[in-house]
Amino acid sequence: MSAVADKYPMLQELGVEVISVSVDSHFVHKMWNDHELVNMVEGGIPFHMASDQAGNVGARLRRLG
Repeated sequence: MSAVADKYPMLQELGVEVISVSVDSHFVHKMWNDHELVNMVEGGIPFHMASDQAGNVGARLRRLG
């Protein structure tokens, strides 16, 4: 995730928007960002972190793959 964060400005220049998705809740994302990611990426992750607690996104991607 930190590698993508480092490249985020370049990706935005290309018209790309980044959204990370995990099965963790938004509360877990906040704690993770505030206590770990902020130490890996100055200021924390610059893109949105989406919660998919039901796993619907992953299930859909597996069906498409």
